[in-house]
Amino acid sequence: MKADTIELIPVGQPTQPLKWQMSKNGAPPQAQGHYPVIHVPDRDTGDITFTIRHPGSIKFAATDAFCAQQGTGKPQTCDKTVFTSAINQKGQLVVHDANPFDATYTYVINFDGAPQLDPIIKNGGTTSPVGGTKSTVTPTIEVLGILFAVAIIALIIWRVNVSAAQKKKGP
Repeated sequence: MKADTIELIPVGQPTQPLKWQMSKNGAPPQAQGHYPVIHVPDRDTGDITFTIRHPGSIKFAATDAFCAQQGTGKPQTCDKTVFTSAINQKGQLVVHDANPFDATYTYVINFDGAPQLDPIIKNGGTTSPVGGTKSTVTPTIEVLGILFAVAIIALIIWRVNVSAAQKKKGP
């Protein structure tokens, strides 16, 4: 099982609107648009611990502090079958990712006293069906499409050349 520690850093208050920065496993903090992706390897599960650095009055929301949904769109519902979360005695949000298969999830973290945060979790990194073998369907279709396009272009060129040769010969 993989474990990540994410530090959430509120920046800008009290003189400016609050913006979030994130630090993953002790790395330098990243601003919105550059948040680190949490990657849980294919065939594995993971625990993610979120801590607010210098929280002041900011706390994780008492209900639905963590909401995730498969895909890259902002979650409209909380998928509690794949992710379970709880706030521990230290005030940290601990999330368990129970999906061992390839999928990308977008999640939001809800707070009391601060705006929502919405980075990405990637499970796996390849297209792997439930059976466990890597899919080659998409690359195969792409290659076949390219070969088909090349064949059509070659046929058109050949046809133009045959037509031109026949016109030169005459009837």
